[in-house]
Amino acid sequence: MPRISAVIVTLNEEDNISRVISSVKPWVDEVIVVDMLSDDRTVERARALGATLFEHPRVGFVEPARATAVGYARGEWILILDADEMVPYPLSVELRRIAESDCADVCRIPRMNYIMGKPMLYGQHSPDQDLQVRFFKRNTLRFSDRIHSFPKPETGSRVHTIKFRGSYAICHFHAATASQLIEKMDRYTTTEADQVYREGKIASVWRLLLLPPISSLRGYFLNLGWRDGWRGVYWAGLMFFYQLTREAKHLQLFQCGPASSSEPAYSREATQILREYTDAGTRDGSVKEAEGKR
Repeated sequence: MPRISAVIVTLNEEDNISRVISSVKPWVDEVIVVDMLSDDRTVERARALGATLFEHPRVGFVEPARATAVGYARGEWILILDADEMVPYPLSVELRRIAESDCADVCRIPRMNYIMGKPMLYGQHSPDQDLQVRFFKRNTLRFSDRIHSFPKPETGSRVHTIKFRGSYAICHFHAATASQLIEKMDRYTTTEADQVYREGKIASVWRLLLLPPISSLRGYFLNLGWRDGWRGVYWAGLMFFYQLTREAKHLQLFQCGPASSSEPAYSREATQILREYTDAGTRDGSVKEAEGKR
């Protein structure tokens, strides 16, 4: 049986780390946790479950740490997971079968995204649409430091896609509340806008106008997101606002530069407003003085 390493990147995941490790520990040969300087008990709980710990600077998104973490793994096969994910038992059996049979080099795995308490079975984030390259032989993937980037199979790698059925999907407990989704959206859109700005990509009002409705309507209608009920409606609206926010942040950077803050303009406006009070007070004082001399 080939050795299998599970690699997990963490940042303040004390509520999730025990679940993800427990879902892989029975069938992998080692668990590697690369922690981005957590402030809570993530490291303590991971170590108690037998994981091997490494540190990585806190960078605000997972991709740079994930690429580094893969280098620590010693197994012939590597499984990448986020701390808020789990591997169901049937999927673990299928992954072990693939590794033992040597029928592929890279596996694309469906992912079941749970949003506000329920799985999203349709739309752009359904298991059939959200296929993750997470299980692979060593040296068969190329990694990128870009946020939300997918590793690319090396030329000649045999790629196998696991079909979604039953529990043949990574379970992703994405966000329990709308507030968590909005917080992640704000953080991710800032990072994405900064990346495309530093790469010299052009921002335009047309992208601001066209991309949000295209992304939202495609997921809701073409990918049947409406079948997820009110969560499907909310997700379509969130995807609209996600694209709108990212393009607005990029456009602001493109037009105003990295120090694209409105504070200087606000300060000038506030100074003008206060000056009017000063001028008015001076005029009123002059009027009163003149009236007093009469």
